Amino acid sequence: MFVPSSDTAFLRKVLIVAAVGAGALLAWRLRDVALLLFASVLVALSLRALSRPLIVLLKLNEKLAVLAAFLGLVLMLALLGVFFGLRIQAQIDEVSDLLPQALQSFMAQVRQNPLGARALADLGQSHVETVFPTLMRLPRFALSGALIAGDVLLVVFGGIYLAAQADLYRDGLLRLAPTARRPLAVALIDEIGRLLRKWLLAQLISMALVGVMVGLGLWIIGAPAPVALGLLAGAAEFVPFVGPVVSALPALLLALLHGADKAGWTLALFILVHLVEANLLQPLIQRQMVLIPPVLTIFALVSFALVFGPLGVFLAAPLTVVCLTAATLPFGGQGPEPASEAADRQSRRARPA
Repeated sequence: MFVPSSDTAFLRKVLIVAAVGAGALLAWRLRDVALLLFASVLVALSLRALSRPLIVLLKLNEKLAVLAAFLGLVLMLALLGVFFGLRIQAQIDEVSDLLPQALQSFMAQVRQNPLGARALADLGQSHVETVFPTLMRLPRFALSGALIAGDVLLVVFGGIYLAAQADLYRDGLLRLAPTARRPLAVALIDEIGRLLRKWLLAQLISMALVGVMVGLGLWIIGAPAPVALGLLAGAAEFVPFVGPVVSALPALLLALLHGADKAGWTLALFILVHLVEANLLQPLIQRQMVLIPPVLTIFALVSFALVFGPLGVFLAAPLTVVCLTAATLPFGGQGPEPASEAADRQSRRARPA
């Protein structure tokens, strides 16, 4: 038997370490692609949930049901755009035009306070006045950027393909796992998919209720652009803790243009809505859905923001669901075998000897 020399063994170890390091560096450089893939998985889970009634009631196959669900969703959004698009766009333009003016008014009020004036002097007045209006207008420009539009299209169409052939990609992923650990991998993937579907449903319900409550509340108190700000509040609810604060800032700044009383009512409205959402809606919704401990959510937001940037903040909550599921699933669990292997085994049993 040939025994490699010490130099050959050392070179082999060096090559292994180099390959591991190169793989880790490649994974780090492709972290944004991994996040986009994860976002596509969320889209796929949503489309499969929408297509399930079509499969049961109309007896459609999975591909046709997913396509019908996607086209139905696009049609619904198009109809909403036809009926409410002009009004929403007008209010979005109003918010974008008034925000710099509202910020200047807020800065003027801060300067009148001795403590506020000192804080501005320490922070750098010119820096604040230059950067903040730019940040206020940044989302409007970013949403029309080609890169973000391309990422959105990539996520959407990737989600469609994943939803249409879920078993193919699931079984392909499972084949990467060692045969002895494949039942555990099956159980892990199925449990992550189940919990992510529940989390998505809970988030959609919460986003819709918060958006409606904020929009109606702003309309009742006479705040500007209630529909646009209600949509912003509902969409921002996708990101826990950070989203509600970010969505409240434009509403408060615009309310300041109409006086301190209006700003006080607006602040009270946002506090009331999120108290109701946190203490009444979330317990009722998550009783049958997914409950993520608040402290874990806060530290997950900070951690994913530091590692992945803004996209990590946006996807921090579902990523936390995945990590929590992987950490709590007992090792050595048994799960069903992949669909393709089960079909092959059944065909072999049915084949005559």
